[in-house]
This record gives sequence, structure tokens and C-alpha cells, in this order.
Amino acid sequence: MFNQILKKDSLLYLGIFLIIMGLITIILNTKLLELFSILLSITIILLAISSIIRYFISKVKSDKKVKLSLVFVHLIFVIIISYYPYIPYYILPFLFSIYLLLVAVIQYVNYYLLKKNNVPNRIHELIRAIICLFISILFLITPVFFTSMTITITGYYFLLLGINYVIEYIFTIIPEKKISNIKNIHMTLPKFVLMFIPYQKLIKNKKIIKENILTYEKYPGKNWNLEIFIHVSDEGYGKIGHADFYFDNLLYSYGNYDFSTAKFFELFGDGVLFTTKDKEEYLSFCIKKSKKTIYGFRLFLNEKQKNKIRKNLQNLKENLIEWEPPKNGKEYAVCLKRKVNVKFYKFVKGKYKTYYTIGNSCVKLVDDIVGSNILNIKGIISPGTYYHYLEKELLKKNSNVIGYQIYNKQWKKTWRRKKEENS
Repeated sequence: MFNQILKKDSLLYLGIFLIIMGLITIILNTKLLELFSILLSITIILLAISSIIRYFISKVKSDKKVKLSLVFVHLIFVIIISYYPYIPYYILPFLFSIYLLLVAVIQYVNYYLLKKNNVPNRIHELIRAIICLFISILFLITPVFFTSMTITITGYYFLLLGINYVIEYIFTIIPEKKISNIKNIHMTLPKFVLMFIPYQKLIKNKKIIKENILTYEKYPGKNWNLEIFIHVSDEGYGKIGHADFYFDNLLYSYGNYDFSTAKFFELFGDGVLFTTKDKEEYLSFCIKKSKKTIYGFRLFLNEKQKNKIRKNLQNLKENLIEWEPPKNGKEYAVCLKRKVNVKFYKFVKGKYKTYYTIGNSCVKLVDDIVGSNILNIKGIISPGTYYHYLEKELLKKNSNVIGYQIYNKQWKKTWRRKKEENS
């Protein structure tokens, strides 16, 4: 049953597919766009013909009007592509330009918040924002000039990414120590794809995940000393997820828990950290309150790694003061305080003083405390990025990730029953 959720063979299949796509893209280059343009025209013509047929077949008057409007829309697209066949040459550079523009905005907001909170060594955020903005404008102004370059870069990206996945697959079969001369390229799928991986896993394996207690131990009997949680649900921001971790008998979770300070669709707010020793009680609360499914990845750390995390936590705690949520209300922090023995803290200074959903977020804090020493993930990260990385590490031999537990309603029922039996 566990193999139905985590399929190591999928790394090999995805790697081979990406390598083939990369080679095709590099070899055909702009001819690939010509082929795409022809296929797009044929597809739209076929859709127009289909709409015409359905117009004459349909007996409902209102439905006939819809079909007729679709015919006109499809024909307009055909005419546009016929007169402007180079439109596909603009699309790829334009999309790349928009992507870089979004990255520039994210980086600049990061810089602004770091400056606002007087965080040192922030200039690199501004430099990255300026570079991304410059390249974005360049691609936007002269897209045709950069079409061939963009396609070539995309092809090599697919190729290297495919090779990376094949190497990851090799590590699931042969211990990494035995092939230490092979270096992992550390490439990932685009961040906006990885963002929704936990939600996609939940939807794809919904019946298995929601109806069974799922636990996996790579090395049965080996003790773990760090657990990273990736939360996901079917609702709102829950699809993107949340990340927190459990270490030295204490669970740490960072987020925008003071809703009175939330701004701009909850993207910003005061950064709040809470800790609790009642891990199971907290996870049970999350499952009931937010209808979450929680993926727990268990890691084994050596003494040096544990001490590094302890040092990072000590540095973090120097910037904290205790905070009490309101006594009454329906806000998340208020409800959590009623059900679980937790302590809330706010940051008096530092980059986590202001919470930023796509910058200084829950998963960024996890990465700063844990990842800098063990995971080493770069760039803009999300809970999905962490899930994807941890899943691959779990499948590898001799990695830090040695266990996997899915916390769901079935787990909650079993845990409650055992708790009542022991009380």
C-alpha cells in the first residue's frame, strides 16, 4: 500500500521523459514552434468544425447560440494565427519574462521587509531583484530575438533535470556511498509545479490516504530524532500547505497566527512562533479543525547535526518575546490555545518579525533551522518543494530520511483510543 503512494520507478520514468523532451527541444529549436503553430491551427479548425456540427445537431435554442459563438471564436483564432504565424515565437519569451518579473517582485518585497526590520546582509535580495527585472524587460521588449535562446535554455534545463532524476533513481537502488564519484546536480521542477505536489498526492491517493494508517520505516528499529511535517487540505491556502517540525521533544510552528495583523489577503502579518510538547494533540487538532492530512518525514541525525540545529534554535529564541492570543474568538490561535498546551512568541527583530507567505514563511524557517545543515534547498521554497525533496530522500539508500508517517482521521481515531485506554 505504501508503494502505491511513493513510487521510486516514477523517478526513472520522469527522468527518461525529460531527457527525451530536452533532446527534441534542443535539436528542433524554433522548428518546434513551427510544428506547434501548425498543430494549434489544426486543433482550432477541428474545434470550429465540431462546433458547427453541434450547432446543427442541437435542438435547444439557447444551446445553439452558445455553439454559434464558439464557431466565431475559433474562426477568429484561425485567422489571427494565419496572418500572424509568429505568435508562438512571442509566447515562450513572454511567459519567461512574466515569470522573471514575478520573481523580481518577490525578491524586492523580501528586501523591503528585511530593510524594514533592520536585517543585515540584505543587499543580495535587491541585486537578485534588479537582475531578474532587467532580464524580464529585455525579453519583453525583444521577444523574437530571444526565442531561440529561450528554447535552447529550456531544452538544456529539461535534459539536465532528466539526468538528475535518473541519478536520483540510481541512488534508490545503489547506496550513495558506493557511487560517491557521481554528484547530484540538485535541480528541481519549477517551483510553481512543486507547490501543489502534496495536494496532488492527496487527491490522487485520497482513498488510500484517508482510510488507512500508513507508516513506513526504511530501517525497522532505527530511532529517528527529527520529524518534519507537511500539512495539506482541500481548502484555500491549505492546498499549498504548511510546514513545521518536531525536535528534542518540542514542536515548532511559525506562521501568521495573529490575524489582527494580517494584510493583503493574509500574505503579510506579524510573525508568530509557537511551541508545544503535545505533538499528537496538536496534530489531532489540525486534522479536526482544518481538515488536514499531514505527512511526517522522520530523519536520523548525528550528534554534530543535532548540535547545529540546537545552536540555530538558540539564535532564533534570542529574538522572541512571549505573546498571548485573545481569550475569546474563533481565530486559529485562540482555538489552538483552548485545545493544546502551547506557548506563543512574537519576534522583536530579525527577518521573521514580519511573516510573508512567499518569502519569510513557515517553510523558510524550517529551512533556516534544519535545511542549512541537512537539506540544502535553494531558491524560493514552498511546503511542496520540501515534500518533493524529502520524498526523494526517503526513497534513497543511506539518506537522513528514514521514516514516513501519514497523520489522518484513521490515525487520530487510533491515537485517541489508545490514549483513553492508557488513562
